[in-house]
Amino acid sequence: SDKKMGSIVVNDGLYAVLKEGKRALSLLPVGILSCHGEFKKSDLVEIKTSKGQVIGLGLAKYDAEKLTSYLGKKDQPEFIHYDHLHLF
Repeated sequence: SDKKMGSIVVNDGLYAVLKEGKRALSLLPVGILSCHGEFKKSDLVEIKTSKGQVIGLGLAKYDAEKLTSYLGKKDQPEFIHYDHLHLF
């Protein structure tokens, strides 16, 4: 299927830590500003900065609807595990 890949936008704080690359980091909803498009569990999603730059790809641990309800909140389940995260 040629449906467009879903994407998430990470906040600047999380982007800074990812860019340093000093430690393995899973992506948690608290660091995610928004998500776009449709995706399900195990789908590949693009990871973008607030300026729209694509910085990596990862496998979603749950769908877009669930992520939307978790966005920006602490103590939510991780969205992308670091083993399933690929940064450019």
